[in-house]
Amino acid sequence: MGDKWVDLDPDKITSDICMDCGRCCKTTWAQNRFTDSKTPQDRLPYLQAMFGRSPRTFVEQRSDKVACVNWCSQLMPDLKCKIYENRPQMCADFNCFVEANAKKRPPEAYDHIKKLVERSCY
Repeated sequence: MGDKWVDLDPDKITSDICMDCGRCCKTTWAQNRFTDSKTPQDRLPYLQAMFGRSPRTFVEQRSDKVACVNWCSQLMPDLKCKIYENRPQMCADFNCFVEANAKKRPPEAYDHIKKLVERSCY
């Protein structure tokens, strides 16, 4: 995206884009893979044992980090929301471009979202 942030247009995130994406309906938290002690311990096996037991939750290595990913229980395997028409207000109010503009960085799945937005413009 370059060195200088340029705000993304929140109006481009339509209901169709949301239904085609579904990437914001997950939580991801990352931490260092190894502890910072003199005898580093690898957190990956521990986190896989704790959080990798569900098809909706998984742990993956990302460079020198470990990411725990948890998908919303209302998402179907194709990432379509089962309750989209009656979703909670916090879900209805969420717009990934508004959040990106506030943080001055693109959404986690920006490359994917950008393709969906570009495709919807035609």
